[in-house]
Amino acid sequence: MFKDSLDFFRNIILGKENDVVVSAEDTLKERISSPFYGYFLISWIIFNWKFIYIAFFVSEEKIFQKTGLLREEYLWLNSPVDVLGNIFQFVLYPFMFSLFAIFVLPYISQLFFWKSVLNKRALLNIEKRLNEKIAEKIDSDTKVIVAETKKKVAEKSAEAEAPEVLWEREFEKFKKNILYLEFGKVIYNFYKGNEFSISASMAAFLDLNGLGNVQLFNSKVALEEKGKFFVKKYLEINPNALLISPENSSR
Repeated sequence: MFKDSLDFFRNIILGKENDVVVSAEDTLKERISSPFYGYFLISWIIFNWKFIYIAFFVSEEKIFQKTGLLREEYLWLNSPVDVLGNIFQFVLYPFMFSLFAIFVLPYISQLFFWKSVLNKRALLNIEKRLNEKIAEKIDSDTKVIVAETKKKVAEKSAEAEAPEVLWEREFEKFKKNILYLEFGKVIYNFYKGNEFSISASMAAFLDLNGLGNVQLFNSKVALEEKGKFFVKKYLEINPNALLISPENSSR
């Protein structure tokens, strides 16, 4: 509304088209739109906030009580017109700050901007490497799980087709059993046709694990296929088991 009124009076006094007015307006708009004036105004307010505060917000009575001066006298004494040193505060400092804000501050801002860009790139690279490691770990774990699953499936298939695979495991466990030594005596006497006695523990082991049927009253042993497999494995480990009596070998 104010702009419309200004245009109205300008048109009445100077006419709608006046080169001087148009040129002055363009120059004024160009200067006002320059960032220098904005920075200068802000810096001037920062450096002279006390002058503004006293001029508009402090009562004349309070100024007089503290300084013995009227408001106008106090402000005149602290203005750049009266004291040459105040020119630094009123003009030079705001001017220098404005120059700093226009010519130096953008470069500092660019430095911080590129620093933030580099930090973001570094974080992205770290995140990328971390994701790659996670992906590699998942892929490796997946391969291990798949391999173990295939191995178990293959073992189960082999066990289903050939019971010897399961017997092999049982024999490996049996080698750690205290009855393993007595098993050698049973093999020696069984194949030599000797009369021998067998302990109740060995008889129970042979019977319950499907190695053979045992008649304790006459120490007769009838080996099953599994029992024959155990004998075969024992002889592979101890090839001289049938040549030397276990009693003599223990001596």
